[in-house]
Amino acid sequence: MSYEWSATGVWDALLIDLLLEAGWDADAAMALTAQGRIDAAREAAQDGRLSDASVDALRKVGILVG
Repeated sequence: MSYEWSATGVWDALLIDLLLEAGWDADAAMALTAQGRIDAAREAAQDGRLSDASVDALRKVGILVG
């Protein structure tokens, strides 16, 4: 296991956590590409499957516009 900070790994973990909140299966969420996770998180936000706090967080980091 690496102890170096990895931006990609952190973002992936956060997006996977959001997808789990939206009802995704963990294996399916992990099988997505990084862009696939972003797209799925956007779709989940638009469909109302994420909490308001999660949607706000996605807006703050620039994944959602508005």
